[in-house]
Amino acid sequence: MNDQGRKKILIAIAIWVILIVVIVIVAVVERSRVADDTVKITNLNDCSANIHHDMRDIIFQTVFAYVRAANDYNGQTTSASYRAEIRDGSCQQISQGDNGFSTTAVVDIPEAQQSWRVQYFWITNNTEWFDLGDVVLSCLPETELIYGDFNCKSVPFVTRNQTDPILAFLPYSQINYDIRLGATTDGKTNLDVRIFIYWFDLENSTKEAAIAKYKTEITNWIRSNNLDPDEYHIVYSVN
Repeated sequence: MNDQGRKKILIAIAIWVILIVVIVIVAVVERSRVADDTVKITNLNDCSANIHHDMRDIIFQTVFAYVRAANDYNGQTTSASYRAEIRDGSCQQISQGDNGFSTTAVVDIPEAQQSWRVQYFWITNNTEWFDLGDVVLSCLPETELIYGDFNCKSVPFVTRNQTDPILAFLPYSQINYDIRLGATTDGKTNLDVRIFIYWFDLENSTKEAAIAKYKTEITNWIRSNNLDPDEYHIVYSVN
């Protein structure tokens, strides 16, 4: 091979190396970029390993909505995006079966000087069927506010009952129903319940009887947690 041929090969190799470096740099920058209108929880995977990417994005967007609402209430400017971290030792996870989990954690947002308790139901990336469900944010006790009081409980956007003991058990899912926290109205907390009727429910029963059966199961579940179903507005929908 002559010198001219070697030069062409070296140039081609150099071009490929440069392209690979550029691709790696772009990938790193893109990965570190925080999308607008989100609070990127940088260590979310430490608390929810292999969480589905759609659920992750919903969590980031929901936390941002609460941060913006608190800023609006306090007359503060909201940045386009924020970074946050799950507080050490605050992650609590409960398996819901079928690669689903319910997780509660404290999220600290230094730039916004806010901290929230975040509860969410999530599934893993390798789950074919999933229901993204709700993300529930609640205020922390004053003793847990590392940045000081930001009037969390006064923010109009925070319509959920922050002290209701049922928060510790939600969301709750079974194959035939799914229970989520709703807004607080008239001094009572709403429970949004979806009932799922399948073909096997109708083999030896009617749809109406199946619905009644699951409604009874749901109220019994509430009682099993030492709570009174009459203290809640239970809003049912049937799929």
